[in-house]
Amino acid sequence: MMLPAVEQMRKLHPDAHITLLIRENLVSLFQKSPLFDEVIGIQKRRDFFGFRRVYETAKILRKKNFDKGFLFTNSFSTAMEMFLGDVKKRYGFDRYARKRFLTHPIKYDPKKWKARHHVETYQYIVDQDNTREGKIPLFSLPKGVDFGGTQIPLQWLAENDLLVGFCPGAHYGPAKQWPLEYFQELKKSLIKEHHAKIVVFGTGSEENLAEALSKDDPDHTISLAGKTDTGQLAGLIQRCRVMICNDSGVAHLSAALGVPTIVIFGSTDPKKTRPLGEHVSVFYESVRCSPCFRRTCPLSHDRYQCLLKIRPEHVLAQLKDIFKENAA
Repeated sequence: MMLPAVEQMRKLHPDAHITLLIRENLVSLFQKSPLFDEVIGIQKRRDFFGFRRVYETAKILRKKNFDKGFLFTNSFSTAMEMFLGDVKKRYGFDRYARKRFLTHPIKYDPKKWKARHHVETYQYIVDQDNTREGKIPLFSLPKGVDFGGTQIPLQWLAENDLLVGFCPGAHYGPAKQWPLEYFQELKKSLIKEHHAKIVVFGTGSEENLAEALSKDDPDHTISLAGKTDTGQLAGLIQRCRVMICNDSGVAHLSAALGVPTIVIFGSTDPKKTRPLGEHVSVFYESVRCSPCFRRTCPLSHDRYQCLLKIRPEHVLAQLKDIFKENAA
């Protein structure tokens, strides 16, 4: 979601050397983007309050001698990294006691930003004078780039097969995960009615979830959870006719690649975090407690209604419309 802001940054400073600091597992994806001159991977270490990571990141920043730094995160530690890294001008929202670490703190007004998409907030950090409310730009990753997905063979996939991608996980928690049995039902309908082949994506921690979805029909379904880096994941998504995802990073990646993407929302708010793209369909049930932004459903009865009310047949109907558009 920060890419439109970086695109604006490039327009404002066409001769600037723009460096992206990002988690190490995402480097292979963003190295392909022409927006960045350099991409530096930061290891996510498990140490006492993250102090070791802060120290090592600040050390990298000091060596680079950056003139400006833009913070798209709201974390205290990233602001401290910029401060200790001697970045001359540091921009970001003044949330969570970060103001002391920023040379250009931006006042965060909950009334102003509560209902705004994250893309708008990131743009505002970069260019406060030209960010207009309600004007949310679309952004796409460059077409024709080999992200590495062709390096992973899908032996049972013939040239004209209908390949559908599933992403049943969501790191945030169960309140963002469409029920596995709904994915199962949708998978069976796609195979029966459209002779589809299903590839299931996910992280290493989601291997069991993906395996549960794929093991009963190995002739039509394969799990690649935990078997790809981010660049290979992007390449494989490009090979799919459509992606069905929970509200997750994969949904945003798929939308940016221009692949038709169906996104299922639970506890979060699509007004703020929906993927942006020309071929994105969002399913969202606004029940009485929505959006609660909880990781698990806090109710003692009738739990997860925001997800349970989105039935597989609803998603299948949308898929049929997408297939018709593709065939036209």
